[in-house]
Amino acid sequence: MQDISQLRGGGCMAETMVSMIQAQRIRQRVGELGREISNDYGPDGMRAVVVLAGGFMFASDLLRGVGEDVRLRAQVDFVRASSYGAGTTSSGDVRIAMDPGAEFEGQHVLLIDDVLDTGETLWKLCGVMKNAGARTVRTAVLLHKVGKQRHPVMPSYVGFEIDDVFVVGYGMDKAGRYRGLPDVRRLV
Repeated sequence: MQDISQLRGGGCMAETMVSMIQAQRIRQRVGELGREISNDYGPDGMRAVVVLAGGFMFASDLLRGVGEDVRLRAQVDFVRASSYGAGTTSSGDVRIAMDPGAEFEGQHVLLIDDVLDTGETLWKLCGVMKNAGARTVRTAVLLHKVGKQRHPVMPSYVGFEIDDVFVVGYGMDKAGRYRGLPDVRRLV
């Protein structure tokens, strides 16, 4: 771990952060995941479902990293799911909102999320997709907090395994702040 920085926002209390995963390493790993996904989906194509809001940056880079043959056939949907609110730990109560017109019958679905923490969000979303008739459901997460799962969710694609710490940056936030940081940082 390197780089300890103090950030002050307009009238907000200072928060100390430690860089955990630098931007260059994220780019490299997301590119590797994109190639894995291309190999796995191939000519079948996929229906990417991005979990907002934290998963947007990871999903954008990941989808640009899959092969053009997969990218041209991929459909992308968005779902809003939250279990954190303004806190730093999952409440266990996941709220899900998605486009009511989205059709998943017979589709190969790839759920893309920022962090697999308790597994509650992906567990619920996998169930929703299966109930909607998805042919297959796989998951891609940037970060996997190993050992925290309350549900038997094993991600198909994992960027990095981390300890049980609260992180921000690269799309992830604390009460709406820090999403635009290019790296992943731990609040201390």
